[in-house]
Amino acid sequence: MTRAQYFNGKDWTCKVMIREKDIALFINNKINNHVNWEDLTKFEEAKTYYKLTSKDQIEGVMLDKDSFTEGNSSSFKQWMLEQHPEIKYGPIDPAFDK
Repeated sequence: MTRAQYFNGKDWTCKVMIREKDIALFINNKINNHVNWEDLTKFEEAKTYYKLTSKDQIEGVMLDKDSFTEGNSSSFKQWMLEQHPEIKYGPIDPAFDK
């Protein structure tokens, strides 16, 4: 998934790659962070995004449903439920459902 943004006076591109052992985040084609699947405990769904949260509740990944470049948000959700049933799925808290 990629998305161009105007942030802090600069254009940047964020790319999230779903990989076998982790989810990697790239900013302007350089790896910025990664989260291992085994470190994720929650898969939450909001109206416009998914949130994957780590055990410590600090690290995580938010995925905009409209930004998928391969597949779509529905196919990602189905893949997550099939491939990672150990990650608890549910709706996000209504206060954050945007």
